[in-house]
Amino acid sequence: MREYPITVILMVANVIFSYFGFQRAGWMEKYMFWVEKILIRKEYYRVISSGFLHVSLTHIVMNLLTLYYLGSVLEQIFAHKYGPIGSLIYVLIYFGSMLGGDILSLMMHRNHPDYTAVGASGAISGVVFALVLLMPYQYILLFLIIPMPFWLYGVLFVLFSLFGIRTGIGNIGHDAHLGGALVGLLICGIFFPSIAIEHWLLFTSLVLPTLLLIYLFYHNPSLGVNPMAVLKNINWGFSKKRKKPTTRVDSRNQPTEKRVKQDGLEINMKAKLQAEMDALLDKVAKKGIHGLTMTERARLDELAAYLGKSDNLSGGRAPRD
Repeated sequence: MREYPITVILMVANVIFSYFGFQRAGWMEKYMFWVEKILIRKEYYRVISSGFLHVSLTHIVMNLLTLYYLGSVLEQIFAHKYGPIGSLIYVLIYFGSMLGGDILSLMMHRNHPDYTAVGASGAISGVVFALVLLMPYQYILLFLIIPMPFWLYGVLFVLFSLFGIRTGIGNIGHDAHLGGALVGLLICGIFFPSIAIEHWLLFTSLVLPTLLLIYLFYHNPSLGVNPMAVLKNINWGFSKKRKKPTTRVDSRNQPTEKRVKQDGLEINMKAKLQAEMDALLDKVAKKGIHGLTMTERARLDELAAYLGKSDNLSGGRAPRD
């Protein structure tokens, strides 16, 4: 333990803070990652405190096992390379990855004020991806059973995280994992530039496409649902004049499954959408905004935008106190 004291301290901190979360009423709610509390209430401490909370014994055991086996290795590598300052670099990777994961989560869920999350996975993803760069041909035991080289694990991790961001598969914070992994990889590349250059193909193949796809996910919600829709809207430079729209309705803000081209169809579709919106508003009047599911709230915002309503009716941007 003398060889990796920071890892032990981080493990103890996770255990103690999570224990309070299990035992003390209101502890979890006070310190978890919560979009509304961070963006509206300005409770920025949550981006750190949430990284030391876990929802179950299984959750914390899996995270701490990974931190123990891989974090201790990374800490020793930095200590061997940089001496006493190596521990500070290791701490920088851990907390930098934690922040990177939470910042990406805030970006992706900025319109979902009730989104919450806990866990050290973002920070641990950064630790793992630092080792992906430093030891790409060493093996990791996937699910503690399947041997896999670090470089392959890194590629599959990124692909699965991007898929998870778009589909929401599992009760997993894929965006936090991905943000943490990228920050860990970048910080490690800064302090080990020769290794980053040596493994430049792996480094760039993990970083650049991921940054591009995150950018597209952020600005083009149709990506993932219909990837070709993004490609169709890109001006590749083959024509100087922009093609005129085929309808009188701005299709970019139109929450319908297909474009309508005839006035009669437009009128009927608008009436149908108005009826759908009225039904959602009736539900809000009866049960309050929290009576809507996240999907219904997003749908209400889409309908409001299309039908010319200026306010965000789902409460995605809560008023300040």
